Amino acid sequence: MLFCSGKVYYDLLERQQKEGRKDVAVVRLEQIYPLPGKQLAALYNKYKNAVWYWVQEEPLNMGAASFLQMNLKHINYGIIGRKASASTASGFMKVHKAEQEEIVNTAFTI
Repeated sequence: MLFCSGKVYYDLLERQQKEGRKDVAVVRLEQIYPLPGKQLAALYNKYKNAVWYWVQEEPLNMGAASFLQMNLKHINYGIIGRKASASTASGFMKVHKAEQEEIVNTAFTI
């Protein structure tokens, strides 16, 4: 189970469809705050045997990851994102694309 928000959803969905992956669910959180706790709990119960990962484009020390860690204590999940950084982006398109590909690859091979 991959859950995310924003543009990374489309990258994950594209990979899922391209590979015909029926074993991976991709869920997009349209709203982070207030957190849709009841809906997430229902999904967690539906996919209780799945391994959950939050996937974000932002570095691990940025984005929604820390907020979710504080507010989703009842859901056991890992986090996939760029390595922690002082900057939100590398500044180079080539590096950004390589990092984005690594995020998507990790999500589907972990």
